[in-house]
Amino acid sequence: MMFLLLIILLMTGLSLDDAFVGIISTITNLGQSIHGLAGGYGHLTDIQKLIFIFAMLLGRLEVLLVLVCFLPSFWRRF
Repeated sequence: MMFLLLIILLMTGLSLDDAFVGIISTITNLGQSIHGLAGGYGHLTDIQKLIFIFAMLLGRLEVLLVLVCFLPSFWRRF
């Protein structure tokens, strides 16, 4: 999942360093990075911010919990 998000960020025009460090810091909840994003995320485009928001949600909710929410068999029990 991290590799896919990294590729998407690279396609939006973010540099490899910023994309890699940003994805690592958002998924693992490390906070602000020490590279180009150390000044904040204000200079990013809206699409790039949405990708980082999604990565933060994956990091906080755990990947398995997100996958369970999308399984139809889970919702049939209720």
